[in-house]
Amino acid sequence: MLTVHPLDDLAPADAVAWARAVLDAALPRELRDDRFGPAWEDAVATGMLIGALATDGSERPLGFAGGLLDQERAMVALDCLTTEPAGYDELLALAVACAQRSGARRIEIWRKPSSADDDGVLAGLDAKPYRALHQMRCSLQVDSPAVDTRPFRSGEDDEALVRVNNRAFAHHPVQGSLDLQGLRSDMTAPWFDPEGIRLHEIDGQLAGFCWTKRHTEPKLGEIYVICVDPDFHGRGLGRPVTAAGLDWLAKKGETTGMLYVEADNVPAIRTYEGLGFEIVRTDRAWVIER
Repeated sequence: MLTVHPLDDLAPADAVAWARAVLDAALPRELRDDRFGPAWEDAVATGMLIGALATDGSERPLGFAGGLLDQERAMVALDCLTTEPAGYDELLALAVACAQRSGARRIEIWRKPSSADDDGVLAGLDAKPYRALHQMRCSLQVDSPAVDTRPFRSGEDDEALVRVNNRAFAHHPVQGSLDLQGLRSDMTAPWFDPEGIRLHEIDGQLAGFCWTKRHTEPKLGEIYVICVDPDFHGRGLGRPVTAAGLDWLAKKGETTGMLYVEADNVPAIRTYEGLGFEIVRTDRAWVIER
């Protein structure tokens, strides 16, 4: 017998234990990233997450669907993890209802990783397909980068980085809205390392950059952001600037590289495949708006 529980009805300790059990059963540790790390568990523990958990008759955890409510934008992105398909629709329906009661007018539902059954379940909630992200990985080794880069200088390069980022991602649903406040918020994160942002300049102008990020569990070196200013398109900079970031990660002792890429960005996928990346997981998202 399946039972679904709103997160706010649970004691924080129970919510943490159940969510961790679902995570451990649904997603192998080697395929995770920091979105499922200590900060994610802390959010459950402090009651910052809204959503639902599903258990069987013996209170064995089967599924989790929860996310942080962004009150300013009245939206929430629900991370959905299940160990088996039974009751997935009930779990999502309750999580969506909890999000709507909390004031969310836009609800993104992320299935990590996605399965063949997802479209039918989400159609029943009037959710529309929104995004698909591939996680790609590769083996790292120290090479001689094809282009010169220098590290990011906090307080000096902030505006140039934001400008190039937003020009390069002008049509991206998320990445194209970076501002100085958001950048400086990232700069306070424990993982931030200005040396890991590799800037490539041409004639004194920032032409592109590769922002890397190092994960500890599992141990990964991520290409967090890679972009080239549109003024410098057509020069073949995407691959060598990415390679410069990978080289920096390898010199720091990382042996596995990782990145996320939109599933419909075929040119970027081909570039990454040329650098040795392979797709290891695909996450998909649907959206409900009112």
